[in-house]
Formats: sequence, C-alpha cells, structure tokens
Amino acid sequence: MARSTNTKRRIHIGRGWIPYLLILPVMAWLVLLTIFPFVKTLQYSFLGWVLTRPWHKPFVGFQNYASVLSFSNHIYWNAMRNTGIYVAVTLAIELTLGLWLATLVNRPIKAQKFFATVLLIPMVISPVVVGLFYRAAFAPDFGLINYFLKVLGLVRWIPQEGFLGKTSTALFAAILVDVWSWTPFTFLIFFAGLKSLPNDPFEAAEIDGSSPSQQFWFITLPLLRPALLVVILFRAMDAYRIFDVIWIMTKGGPGSATETLSILIYKTAFYYWDIGISTAMSYVMLIIAIVFSTSLIRSLYYKPA
Repeated sequence: MARSTNTKRRIHIGRGWIPYLLILPVMAWLVLLTIFPFVKTLQYSFLGWVLTRPWHKPFVGFQNYASVLSFSNHIYWNAMRNTGIYVAVTLAIELTLGLWLATLVNRPIKAQKFFATVLLIPMVISPVVVGLFYRAAFAPDFGLINYFLKVLGLVRWIPQEGFLGKTSTALFAAILVDVWSWTPFTFLIFFAGLKSLPNDPFEAAEIDGSSPSQQFWFITLPLLRPALLVVILFRAMDAYRIFDVIWIMTKGGPGSATETLSILIYKTAFYYWDIGISTAMSYVMLIIAIVFSTSLIRSLYYKPA
C-alpha cells in the first residue's frame, strides 16, 4: 500500500508540472521578444554609445537623460512641442466629430447601417497607403487639394511651395490626415456607447420637459464617460507615438516643422547613429506615456460619491 501511495504521489507531482512545461515555449518567446530587448535598451540608455565607434561603450550614467531634458536641447523640445500640438488638436477634433457623427447616425434613419459602414472605411486603410495618397494630394503642382481650392476660387489660400512644403501649414496638414483616418474610430466607440445607453433616463427627462440639448449635456455625456475616456486613452497614445504617416508625407520636414518625438528618435538612432541618446529619449517618452495613461485609467475607475 505504501509503495502504491508513493507512486500515485509521484504521478500527481509529475502532472502538476505539465501546465508549466506547456507554457514554457511561450514564456521563452515572450522573454526573447519583449523583456530582453526592454532590459537591453535600458542598459544602452546609460551608455555613451555611437555606432561609428561600435566597440566604444563608456558608462555615462544619467548624462544621456540630462542631455535630452536640457533646456538648451532645442531640437528635442521642438519635437515635444510638435507632438503636443499634434496630440491636442487631433484629439479635440476627432472627439468632437466622432461624437457628432455618432449622434447623427444613432437617430432612427433607414440607411443607418449603410452610413455607419461608409464612415468606417478610412480607418481600415493602411497608414502607408494613406501617407502616399495624401503626399500626392497635397502636391503643389498636380495635387487634388490644390485643384479643388482653385475650383472654389480660393487660390490665395494655396501656398506656393504647397501645404506640406511650408513650415506654418505642414503640421496642420498632417493633423487633417490623422483626423480623416481616425475619426471613424472615435465614431465607432461613441456609436456603440450610444446604442448601449438605457432608455429610462431619457423617457423620464422627456416627461419632465427637458430639451434635447439638456438631455445631451446632463444624461448622454455623463453616461458616455467610460467610452469617452477609452477613446481619449487610445487616440492620445496613438497620436503620441505617430510616425508612419508623417514620415511618408514629410519625413519630419520642412526643416523640423513636423518632426515628432518618434521621428526624432528614429533620426537620432539611424541617421546620427547615437544609440545612447535615442534610447534615453525613448524611455523619457515611455515614462510620459505611463504617467498619462495611469492617471487616465484611474479617472476611468473613479466613481464620485
């Protein structure tokens, strides 16, 4: 009996290791693709490593971070300013347009599904295709946008060097492209949120004689608060790390007019070969994103008394 009990115990212990053995390949792959690069790049951010001298890797401590955050580093703060403008303006326009479109389509109309589907088309187009299309559309000689402005008699609004070639208009042209591409996402979230709202508060408000605008401000918006915060989190993070569309359209130009943090990090790493500074900028960018998203998530779960 004792021998059979010990055998059963060994079998039970052996079976207890099976789940861990099954997930071991996945965990090894996760460590290889995420944790190891994260730790390695963090190490690089404390080194004065330039790829033109690949074997010279002196430890400089927080000198890279001090150099990045120095007020004399005008290139970094210009990229920070461009990124801040890009995030703030795109977020404000996309939230407003998305909520407005969701409110319009949510009305009892026959072609509701058709309009909802059409509005989602820009969101599913590849960012590379979007960038190439709008680079051609904003071209000063043969671009569609300049053509339609001329047809409408707005020739004086057209810069001679084109919208993407002028420092005062290039960033806002990129913002308009982002609004075109990602307003459907905000529309989708708000539309789903409106569909999930209960009818009882609106029926009670109608009985009390509330106007549609009062119902919107005091019932619809408070009930849409979770959806609103989710949209802000997702779109702010996407706009904050924007790279592909702007890179294809302007490569950060003209000059540094559309140079965002992601583009500056890319140029520092692969144009100037400064791995230490570029990784330090990446971690500063990561810390800012973590602080913003954490505060936003806390406000999402905060319930006022």
